[in-house]
Amino acid sequence: MSREEIYEPLASGSNVVLETRDVKKKYMQGKVPVIALRGVNLKVERGELISILGPSGSGKSTLLNLIGALDRPTSGAIFIEGEDISRASKNRLAAIRQHIGFVFQYFNLIGRLTALQNVELPMTIKGLGSKERREKALDYLKIVGLSDRVNHRPNELSGGQQQRVAIARALAQEPRFMLMDEPTGNIDTRTRDGILALIKQLNEEKKVTTVLITHDHAVAQITRRTAYIVDGLLYNTKEEADAAEQVDLEKNAEYGDLVHRGEREGEEVPIQ
Repeated sequence: MSREEIYEPLASGSNVVLETRDVKKKYMQGKVPVIALRGVNLKVERGELISILGPSGSGKSTLLNLIGALDRPTSGAIFIEGEDISRASKNRLAAIRQHIGFVFQYFNLIGRLTALQNVELPMTIKGLGSKERREKALDYLKIVGLSDRVNHRPNELSGGQQQRVAIARALAQEPRFMLMDEPTGNIDTRTRDGILALIKQLNEEKKVTTVLITHDHAVAQITRRTAYIVDGLLYNTKEEADAAEQVDLEKNAEYGDLVHRGEREGEEVPIQ
C-alpha cells in the first residue's frame, strides 16, 4: 500500500457528490444468506438535502455503512466525488471517511473531553496547529449555537446540546457531505425540532450536502427530496414504496408458511 493511495485527496468538480449503481449486499446470518440490499441506485448532488426513509429492517443501516465507506458492497459500484470506492483498500476507505461528516443517534462524543476538544479532534487528526484548531472549533460551536458551552463535557450537556456538538464536530471535517443516522432518535420532540431547524439552516445557508437516514417521517419532511427504502430497494415516491411494502408483506407471510412446513430451509431470503 503506497502512501499516495492512502493520502491522495478526493477529486472535486463534479456536481454529483455521491452515487450508487446497482449496489447489492449479502451476508450470512448463521447458515442463512441474507440479502440486505438488492440493487440500490442513488445520486446525491452537491448542496442537496435528502432523506432516506424506511422502517427497521429495510436495509437503512447497511446502506449507511456502504455510502459511509465503512463497508464494501457485494456487487455494484459506489462513487464519492467520482472515485469508485467499491473495492478500495481498508486504508483508502479510512482516508475517504475523513471527507465524510458523520452524525450518529447516540452522539458518540468522548466523555472526558470538553465540547471544544471534541470538535477539535478531527482537526488534530488532520494535523492542524493548536491555534487554528481552537479558532475553527470555536467558530463551529458558534454556528450550532453553543458558544456558551465550549468548556462543558458531554455529561454536563443536554441531549440536544450533545447532538449540536456532534454536528459541529462533523463540520470540522470540512466534509464533502454529512451523513446523519437517526440524528433526532435520542432526543425529545421539542429538542428534535431545534436540531432539524439547524440541519436545514446549515444546508440553506452553508450549502452543506446532507444525507439523512431515518425512520421518522417528521425528519424527512425538512428535506427537499425523500427516497424510500423497502426490503433493500430504493423508491422515489411514497406510492411506489407503499406498493412494494404490501407485496413484501404478502411474500413474507407466504414464506413464513412454507418455512413452517419445512419447505424452504436454507434458502436465500431478503432481510426482515
